[in-house]
Amino acid sequence: MLVSGGGWGVGDLRKAVDEALAVEEVSVVAVLAGRNDELRERLDRRYGDEPRCQVVGFTDQMSDWLAASDALIHSTGGLTVLEAHVRGCPTISYGWGRGHIRANNEAFLRFGIADVAKSDHELRVALRRALAGRPAPVPTLAALPSAASTVLALLA
Repeated sequence: MLVSGGGWGVGDLRKAVDEALAVEEVSVVAVLAGRNDELRERLDRRYGDEPRCQVVGFTDQMSDWLAASDALIHSTGGLTVLEAHVRGCPTISYGWGRGHIRANNEAFLRFGIADVAKSDHELRVALRRALAGRPAPVPTLAALPSAASTVLALLA
């Protein structure tokens, strides 16, 4: 299970981690606190002795984390959720229903990209559903050219 607060390390990561650790099948939880060093230190103090939990700051290895995870709980939506979808990593949006995230959550549900949990109970149900089975990666999306290659082609 991967719990992420995005690059800013926002959202109710503590509750997400607590709910994930309450599931017996979850053997490892990585908490991504982004560039929020204060949050990372608080999470380290809370979960430092928990062998099933690793707190990590900002990472440029998100694709690898998603490939290794059975599910993602993410608070900020955006590209991480889309990358998880492409990777076939079930995703739950939880813990930060503010601003543009509300529109993202509506789109996630409409297009089947991610589950949305607005309460502790909904998070527990979504966790069970996500851990029930990982879908196959979406090969049609993975086959698309990268944004960088598209821009470079336009400049050539």
